[in-house]
Amino acid sequence: MENDVLRSPTLWILVADAKQAQIYVPRFVTHHIPLSGNGMHRHMIDRREHELEPLLESPLSAESKSDYDAGRNQTGMVFESFSSARHMSSPHVDLREEIKDHFAHKIANFLAHPERFAAFDQLIIVAPPKMLGKIDGCLSEKIRHKIKQKLAKELTKESPKSLAEHLHGYF
Repeated sequence: MENDVLRSPTLWILVADAKQAQIYVPRFVTHHIPLSGNGMHRHMIDRREHELEPLLESPLSAESKSDYDAGRNQTGMVFESFSSARHMSSPHVDLREEIKDHFAHKIANFLAHPERFAAFDQLIIVAPPKMLGKIDGCLSEKIRHKIKQKLAKELTKESPKSLAEHLHGYF
């Protein structure tokens, strides 16, 4: 019980867009920077920096249009009323938006998995505004209570080092 009180909260940073999502964990790294001197009389300064370590070996990915289209069968046959002719009818749904919605649910389900949910105490979500809204709309109340910050930014193509610089003030 005492260890729970002394333990610092575990922060996850979810960086997503409509096609991929990665989760990062901030870590402190100490760099020893030489100031002057040589040999045994070298003067050093220690500088602590945050680094972001990817949690997943490969990012979560949205389905491609072809994969998504093959997995669903919502197109129906329309029959002519005056003959036996049939035509294919496509649903009145923007496929790109449907894929984004499906991916937002995939991200929310990933975070809600009991083992993963227990692994983090705080969550920062970084995504473009529209995708941020979709992800937020799919999250459970339990996960929403863990959200520390939501940032409407497109940062999925940034390196972990660059991400740490962009997000420095948030963790």
